[in-house]
Amino acid sequence: MDNSTTSVSTLDILAEIDAIRKECAEPNWDGYDAHPVTDIQAARAKQFYKALGDLAKGVEVCPDPHGDIDFEWYIDKEHTLYLSIDGEGKLSFIVVIGNDRSYGERIFYDNVIPKDIKELIERLQKEE
Repeated sequence: MDNSTTSVSTLDILAEIDAIRKECAEPNWDGYDAHPVTDIQAARAKQFYKALGDLAKGVEVCPDPHGDIDFEWYIDKEHTLYLSIDGEGKLSFIVVIGNDRSYGERIFYDNVIPKDIKELIERLQKEE
């Protein structure tokens, strides 16, 4: 599997996460020393996806070379959120909304989307 983003319908995201897990299970899956995606990482990504609810609108998923799973909300180059989740629930993100750019890390636990992440996704969805 290459590291390109895969566009899928909302109903297919969980299946796509399973496919990423299977296709990226071995070290070096991308030919550039990528870390494998583990069952734990895939399970955490599914929990996160399910917790998104309506916020999942427009999301795409892809494997990350660090072994995580990436979620992307892309409208255009000035309205984008890239978010990666690891097996421990650490969310790493980069967001561009017009002239506003930020990045950071948050923790996803108890199936609760961090408030500021939720607000960023909502802002992006209003731009569509």
